[in-house]
Amino acid sequence: MQIRYGGCKGVLTVCPELNGCSQQLVLRHSMRKFSSDHDILESCRISSPRKAIFCLPKKKHEIFVLFISGPLYLNRQTIVLLSHRHVHDIIFLLLQQEHHLWLIESLLYPSITYDFLYDKLTRNFFPLRELFLDGQLNLVEEPFFRQLIVTFIHHDLIKMKEKSRTRIPKQSARNLIGVVDEYGVLVRLK
Repeated sequence: MQIRYGGCKGVLTVCPELNGCSQQLVLRHSMRKFSSDHDILESCRISSPRKAIFCLPKKKHEIFVLFISGPLYLNRQTIVLLSHRHVHDIIFLLLQQEHHLWLIESLLYPSITYDFLYDKLTRNFFPLRELFLDGQLNLVEEPFFRQLIVTFIHHDLIKMKEKSRTRIPKQSARNLIGVVDEYGVLVRLK
């Protein structure tokens, strides 16, 4: 759990060296962002799966998935860390291949194009839902949106090459918050 307390922000952990009082909070210097007298402990966020909203478009046999939050990506540093933790390289290659396929399909299939643009555009910049679902606009064939898609794909490919930036499928994505278990109190695989 990530917390805010006063002008501090950080992740809670257990310290067995403290004297056992029921209410203790030790703040590291690195957690201090600014000085404040605010003394309420606030929970900022917890580790959680990505959330999705499902909606049915006007055509009977298509289901579109609208995601509340944007996509998650691996970068070179994350891949190195996971590889060091014995995640096989084939996993990263498969994720990269899925990312490539998603980019290609965004040029071919309107439902994937919609998902692609929804991920890439600022939510209020274009009324995608109205343009696509209500207006029956084919985002794949409309010249402006097609060029926009090509530009985004080009950007994704450059980031993939330069920074190993690889998209994680939304159904597998999860925001994690972690700490180093300095005292060895965490149970393995929990």
